[in-house]
Amino acid sequence: MNDTDRWLIERWEKLRQVENAMDGTRQRFESLFREVHKKVRQNHPTLDRMNVHLNPKEVERWGGNVVFSRGSWPYDLENWRTGIDVWGITLDELSSEINADPSIYIFFQVKKSDPRIETFRRRIAAEAPRVFENKNLKWKTTDEDDNRTLLWYEMPEGKKKFFKMLCDGQEQDFIDCIANHVDIMCGFIPVLDKLLLS
Repeated sequence: MNDTDRWLIERWEKLRQVENAMDGTRQRFESLFREVHKKVRQNHPTLDRMNVHLNPKEVERWGGNVVFSRGSWPYDLENWRTGIDVWGITLDELSSEINADPSIYIFFQVKKSDPRIETFRRRIAAEAPRVFENKNLKWKTTDEDDNRTLLWYEMPEGKKKFFKMLCDGQEQDFIDCIANHVDIMCGFIPVLDKLLLS
């Protein structure tokens, strides 16, 4: 045991209480995304799936994300699906000084060698001017971290604004803001249906 271990052991009971409180807060935070999904489905009822990846182990390994998708879209992994992904949105990431701002992606959950990726990327890019018309968003079709990202943009609110919403008790503003970005990306559902269901 080192000095840090001994310091933790001496305060173990209090730290366990803090740990339990943090777990409860994470669960309540996750419930906000269920509200986002409900709001999105009002306009896009076919977006019937949501997979949440916000637990600390997932965040540590891959970064936290929430995936909105259609049950009819094909997938390789049950809980990691093709769809609209909100990345960098966990409490750990929002509160960190070093993490990038949250982003939203259209992600094609296949092997990185899948020959359809570039074709899908071109089709999505061709739709982007229509989907983003009159929206001041800086979208990109390449992601140097993962070639399966077909299109993405950083959410202009940035992590500080999202974090402030949560700290100031403006959960509904947080829900509405995330839902608005998912709603924008839902403009790609028709082309995704053509690509994925044909």
